[in-house]
Amino acid sequence: DKREELLNHYRNGNLQLEELTESLAPLLAETTSRGTVTHSKAPDTPSPAMAAFAQEEGEEDADVPERDEREMALKARIVKISVGEFHGQKVSLWDLLHSKYIPEEKRKEILELYKTGILTIDQVETVITGIVNRTEEEKVKEAASHTDAPSSWEDPLRNHTVVLHVGEFQGQE
Repeated sequence: DKREELLNHYRNGNLQLEELTESLAPLLAETTSRGTVTHSKAPDTPSPAMAAFAQEEGEEDADVPERDEREMALKARIVKISVGEFHGQKVSLWDLLHSKYIPEEKRKEILELYKTGILTIDQVETVITGIVNRTEEEKVKEAASHTDAPSSWEDPLRNHTVVLHVGEFQGQE
């Protein structure tokens, strides 16, 4: 299988992590979309990320394979971000979903909609990147509005005249 071959190249040092990720992402996304993901080894205990995913979705252990497939699909979908903290980087949807840009309640809502099939992985990508872009746009607008308007303490100081009687500025207003 192509995935195993790629992983072997990576383990042998013939393939960099970025190249491996770029090669596996389409394979995982395609396999996941067809619903034919096979696992060579199933972990006895869930990873911390999977446990967090289960807790966020309120799932029980019986749903671990489906949750694992959803998590893998989100980790496999890599997007290039053009703003903010991830500017110019390729980041997985999973990492974006758990970044500072997505509030916990919104994350739970997105995961629930994805779990129930209301949102596809493409729609999840659109929603998450939209939130990141909108958050950064708002930060830029807020910063611009603060620099355009003088602060509340600056106006009274500029409008107050002080006559100096000593020093090099003597007699000036």
